[in-house]
Amino acid sequence: PAPDDRVLEDAVVRLGVSFDHAHGGFGGAPKFPQPMTLEFLLRMHARGEVSALPLVTRTLDAMSEGGMFDQVGGGFHRYSTDERWHVPHFEKMLYDNAQLLRLYAHAWQATGEARFRRVADATAGYLLREMQHPEGGFFSSQDADTEGVEGKSFVWSWTELVGLVGEEVARSLGASPEGNWEGTNVLFRAGPEVPEEAIETLFEARLGRVAPATDDKILAGWNGLAIAALPALGATFYTVKDLGDLGGGGSNGVGLNASGQATGGSTAVGGMQNAFLYNGTAMVSTGTDPSVYAQGYGINASGQVAGYFNTDPDGFVLHAFRYDGVGARVDLGTLGGTYS
Repeated sequence: PAPDDRVLEDAVVRLGVSFDHAHGGFGGAPKFPQPMTLEFLLRMHARGEVSALPLVTRTLDAMSEGGMFDQVGGGFHRYSTDERWHVPHFEKMLYDNAQLLRLYAHAWQATGEARFRRVADATAGYLLREMQHPEGGFFSSQDADTEGVEGKSFVWSWTELVGLVGEEVARSLGASPEGNWEGTNVLFRAGPEVPEEAIETLFEARLGRVAPATDDKILAGWNGLAIAALPALGATFYTVKDLGDLGGGGSNGVGLNASGQATGGSTAVGGMQNAFLYNGTAMVSTGTDPSVYAQGYGINASGQVAGYFNTDPDGFVLHAFRYDGVGARVDLGTLGGTYS
């Protein structure tokens, strides 16, 4: 049975007790993004719980202004090593970014605040530009280290920053001559709004660096999170073509492509290990853990249903409900019938 109102209200109270009112988030360092917790609080706000929304907005602002958010290339790093969200562990995960993209889009819907849309845009752009396989689907993660050095692809020297964008912008991005982390500078928002031209200049300069390695497994469960997030973003802000343009890919059917729908191509990628992969119509397991198998099917099916509601292409729901694997019939009701 669903929890009654008292249980839900008590959960909000308990989250308020553990909330860091100074820096956002819950508890102390290290701090992880908790998108499911924050989605719960957004839903409680929608139900009229007045104390829920400030916990969400304070946390979203702190994360997106800090170094845990890639201020130059978009997307979120794995977690913050400090309570202020300034210095991250630099790994980037698909499942974090998919859930956070959707969360920021939902926060924009709830508040109308343009800053949440900006973060959702930048996160989508990162996923489409750096994490998407050409034939569909999204890779799993990018490493924290480059050439054996933590954060090497992302940090800056004071001299380099000032030479590219000037001292005022460098200080607005939290940088200092002595550095703010191990003699280098992790960028975070620390002053006046940084001109978009300056961010573009830094992005172009960073393209000349060695990029962190990408783990190119395509996991069905994690892709399900992306399938849910990208069409939701499109329904909130954009057409599908606009979403493709965010990643520099033109009209490439982003969220649709991740699910193998409406693209005409298989999303299978050979040679991956210990992953769930698409072969164009279903998922193929190279592992043996039944709990992971269930997770892959379950999360991916939920992503397909979210895609159906946000885009309405033929095929989304058909594929989602073939994933039961035992031929069970599922009554889709108002979604258009019964499928087996």
